[in-house]
Amino acid sequence: MKLFQKRPVAVAVMVLAMMAGVLLGNARRPDGEASTSVMGSYRYVMDSESVISEKTMAYIDNMNMSLFAQTGAQIAVDVVRTTGSEDIMDYAERTLNELGVGSRERNNGILLVLALENEYNGLPDGDYVIAWGGGFTSGQQDRLEDILYSTLEDYFAAKRYDDGVRYTFRSLTDYLESVYHVHVTTTPPAP
Repeated sequence: MKLFQKRPVAVAVMVLAMMAGVLLGNARRPDGEASTSVMGSYRYVMDSESVISEKTMAYIDNMNMSLFAQTGAQIAVDVVRTTGSEDIMDYAERTLNELGVGSRERNNGILLVLALENEYNGLPDGDYVIAWGGGFTSGQQDRLEDILYSTLEDYFAAKRYDDGVRYTFRSLTDYLESVYHVHVTTTPPAP
């Protein structure tokens, strides 16, 4: 064991052990607890229709990092042309679960879905919905829906999707700040 008493060898072994620990920790990390978002590369917005600006996506990404660090909650956005024959709520709940939005332990993820050409009342005017994890109480779920309909409707009808998503996201974040008694900023808190 005299080999380990030499400083360079001991340092090399320690560095290798730390690297192995990090790699093993990343391999065993549960879904939804990753250092990057469930969308990858800190992207909490999936926008196949290119209606959300880079500025809004960056804002949502940064706010989500702060929100997740403090509460485990995440608010993701999915913009699609249509959900096809699948009901928009079924699509939203399935996508929320597939992406693993929010903390697995708290089940507090939120997904805002905009389907720009879904039929609504028989017309292809589009539709939107919000899905959430089971960690929210029924009163909190009601409030999330109230926020959605009071903030997004006018923007969606006017096809101002970027403004609507940003305003709705900020309103949802404000509500979660009050639920968890935290302050969310575009700068995540230090670990």
